[in-house]
Amino acid sequence: MSQLTLLRASFTLHHVATLLQFQPKYLAYILYKMPDATKYHSFKIAKRGGGLRQIDAPCPELMLLQSKLSDLLQNCIEEINTNRRFRDHLAHGFKRDHSIVTNAVKHKRKRHVFNIDLDDFFGTINFGRVRGFLQGYINARQYDRALDQLNKTLQMDPKFFMTYEYLAQLYRATGKYDLWLQSWGKKAELNRNVYRLSSVEQLSQAYAAGGYPAAVRRIIEVEKQELPWRYIDPAELGYEYAALGNKDEAFRWLEKACQERSRSLQPILIEPSMDALRSDPRYASLLRRMGLGT
Repeated sequence: MSQLTLLRASFTLHHVATLLQFQPKYLAYILYKMPDATKYHSFKIAKRGGGLRQIDAPCPELMLLQSKLSDLLQNCIEEINTNRRFRDHLAHGFKRDHSIVTNAVKHKRKRHVFNIDLDDFFGTINFGRVRGFLQGYINARQYDRALDQLNKTLQMDPKFFMTYEYLAQLYRATGKYDLWLQSWGKKAELNRNVYRLSSVEQLSQAYAAGGYPAAVRRIIEVEKQELPWRYIDPAELGYEYAALGNKDEAFRWLEKACQERSRSLQPILIEPSMDALRSDPRYASLLRRMGLGT
């Protein structure tokens, strides 16, 4: 069985440790127990063009783990490219048998060479990128794939609170409202957010008494109560009214969001609560003014 197949089938730390040829306890220690301050050693070296460059060198244990992970992922990439009959001629960084030398060879005897360096490149590989990966499955309504990835995330780290935010989105979109509320509650618990825990408790009570519509009405009530002391994006209220089927109120708040150039209007084309409103002429008009329609 190929490493790619094994990696795709991995959903526990033990599985990943086996692929990386690590003892599970040792891998868990590096990931979760080793103090952050000991994982990297920082020092500075002089740049050829002047100034200093900071180097963050991993400790030997982490370096070994990174090396084994790099080998595993490169093997998987090679298998994917082979299956697709694809050859990557562009990327040279951090690739097996590639370096600045192989990159330079392609530019020998060229009249013009355009060289740029991305500022703070490694700092751009952050949680937001990982979040976008998980959010992508939900946005595409590939809920089974999203749930599979989220469950794997929980296997690796049951206390990663953002996982429960995505689970809440997924369960709400698929009509599993008990699990929706449980996921929101778990996120608030891990964040030690007493106020949000209280809000989830109120939502749960409303849901028990009147079902999903009652819970949505409670969300709207709470957000309107908070308007005097914190900013509530009008698009969010619009989506909640859309979930209730109250088209007039939904479009009233969405119009306000459009006037404010609300960031939360960005997913309007894929927002599940908007499905019942897409045939309304006001929806097409709103999209045109946002530059998303014809």
